[in-house]
Amino acid sequence: QRAIGRGTGQGNFFRRIRNFLRIASIVVTWTMENMIETSDSMYKLQAAMRFSGYAEDEIQRIAGATGTLKTYADKTVFSLQDVMSTFGAFSANGIKDADKLTEAVGNAVAVFGGGAKEYSSVALAISQAMAAGALHAQDWNQIINASPQLAGGLRKELIKLNPTLGNDF
Repeated sequence: QRAIGRGTGQGNFFRRIRNFLRIASIVVTWTMENMIETSDSMYKLQAAMRFSGYAEDEIQRIAGATGTLKTYADKTVFSLQDVMSTFGAFSANGIKDADKLTEAVGNAVAVFGGGAKEYSSVALAISQAMAAGALHAQDWNQIINASPQLAGGLRKELIKLNPTLGNDF
């Protein structure tokens, strides 16, 4: 604001007050918009969960104001929207304990240095693979493209689980 002559330290007393109020108004508006967007997103997710047959206590545990998704988003670099979107994709594909898988994927992406974009891409690939019942080449390529480090770590763990994969994987 200072660069365009609207800083709180510029001008006479009344101009400073006016500039301060203008800045405060922008901050309050931005905060309110984010609160409304978060509330709407949580409401939509809860409605979708009700439609899918989740019990009310399960909905509140996962998607309530203090639910696991909100708590996870608050303590990570991922936005609540990203976390809810990932949960929604897993849940829609019938994945049991989708909230735990949502956290596990986010933690794995974060450990290997990924951000929100990588989180969404990896979650989509895993969701598609789980829905198909198999990890197809296009799903694996999507994980590699999103986070090569994560793909390398997953490859090592999958080979540990099934040594017959060896160098073919």
